[in-house]
Amino acid sequence: MVAERKPVVNSYGGLGDPITVDRRRPSPQGIHKWAAELAADPDKRRFLHNIVARLDPADLATIGYPLETFWEPVDALGTSPQLRPPPVTAYRLQRWLITRGRRLVRLSPRIRAKLELLRLACNVLLRHY
Repeated sequence: MVAERKPVVNSYGGLGDPITVDRRRPSPQGIHKWAAELAADPDKRRFLHNIVARLDPADLATIGYPLETFWEPVDALGTSPQLRPPPVTAYRLQRWLITRGRRLVRLSPRIRAKLELLRLACNVLLRHY
């Protein structure tokens, strides 16, 4: 008997995958964004083509994307569509701030020294509680 695997859900709403990532199925609404991104970047298209080539066509048909029509949205766009920037979300903003902050700390010895001093002060304060 095979045990049923339960999906892991990020319930605290912090960084990581969106809360409902385990409950989403592929949807036709995202096809235009997907197609535009692949049409604009041949390396991404080649990468995805290699992945799709390993999939069972019956599996693609089961989720609503038969192999015969799989590439039609990308082919219809040609090779140079106009991409819109992704919308700003709390998740994207948090990730941007974290990556910029890490880079700043990594490149600046003075900031790193100040953060080490702050860490030491926090450790001393927390030992008393």
